[in-house]
Amino acid sequence: ADLAAELTRLREQLGAAADTTPVVAGQLRDLDEALAAKSAALDDASAALQAAKHHHADAVAARDRSEAALCEQAAAKEALATELAEARGALDACRARTAVLEGEL
Repeated sequence: ADLAAELTRLREQLGAAADTTPVVAGQLRDLDEALAAKSAALDDASAALQAAKHHHADAVAARDRSEAALCEQAAAKEALATELAEARGALDACRARTAVLEGEL
């Protein structure tokens, strides 16, 4: 009788296990699909990060070129200011010489 009861109990457990196996298999498939989707999303995010790093590097290079151009413009402006001051000095000297020559006439 104990052996029959044990056999019945084991059959019930086996039946319950057989009933839950498709459910567990379905859950494993769902988890596998979710993992694949998350992996694809991670790959997309990684690609987006790489693109952002590339764009950032381009922006930094453009900023550096812009700063260099501004420095060149500032140097050119200083050179022009120096030339203008020298031209004004020469003009003033010419005016003074002209005044002297007009005084002699």
